[in-house]
Amino acid sequence: MDGFLIAAVLFAALLHASWNALVKIGGDGLLTIFLFKALSAPVAATMLIFTGFPNIDSMPYAFGSGVILLFYCIFLGHAYQNADFSLVYPVARGVAPPAVALLAMVFVGEALESSVFIGTAIVSIGILLLTYARRIDHKVMLGLVSAAGVGITIAAYTLVDGIGARRSGDAIAYIAFLNLATFLPLGTFVMVRRRRAAVELVLAEWRRGLIGGCIMYMAYGIVIYALTRAPMGMVSALRETSVIIAAVIGTWMMNEPFGMRRFVAACVVTAGVCIIIMSRG
Repeated sequence: MDGFLIAAVLFAALLHASWNALVKIGGDGLLTIFLFKALSAPVAATMLIFTGFPNIDSMPYAFGSGVILLFYCIFLGHAYQNADFSLVYPVARGVAPPAVALLAMVFVGEALESSVFIGTAIVSIGILLLTYARRIDHKVMLGLVSAAGVGITIAAYTLVDGIGARRSGDAIAYIAFLNLATFLPLGTFVMVRRRRAAVELVLAEWRRGLIGGCIMYMAYGIVIYALTRAPMGMVSALRETSVIIAAVIGTWMMNEPFGMRRFVAACVVTAGVCIIIMSRG
């Protein structure tokens, strides 16, 4: 994994933490993600005009990813309604790297080098150390369960999209097609269940939706591109450094605590990332 690709994935981590913060600030997670996806769909459609469609073999993976994304959105929205951003985000992201590495090994035969595996494990430990709750009550516990569900769906769609992008013949075309394919199940679900609120949100917040949608599109697009050129587990671990940024955002914008625990966790995550980068697997 060359230096440019590492830098690109770390930049994607910054973008990812940013749009997740916008989801938390938006209040209603499911509708906010719908807003972002709805406003980024025309951008993806325009991109397809220039790239053309990906290979047909990759399309089932894109649609499958869309179904997984729907569950991701439901879990994420519920988690943010019940627990702090800086609690939900680390749990969700900490589950993902080892799960992606395991799934990639089982379904793709992609084994990580021992140093990368150790680095990935250290990153996940550091991420989980970032979790903090001033009071664990029934509501927070529900948020944690949903956060774990988010982590599982992240691992699932990362694997599916990694395979799909590799079969697409053109990662950029797959990214654009995926954005439209994933909007279909989410858009259908929201329009059936919450049509009025969704339409009102798009009309009132279309500028925020366009900004958030483009950030979301770029963040995952970079990751998909990286998945076609590096081991999935390695990319996933580097991507999850976004938790450090999320912790800073939670402290700065939402008055959520940081403290020594988060400082130590940040150091642990950084150590894991350094091991992964030095391996250059």
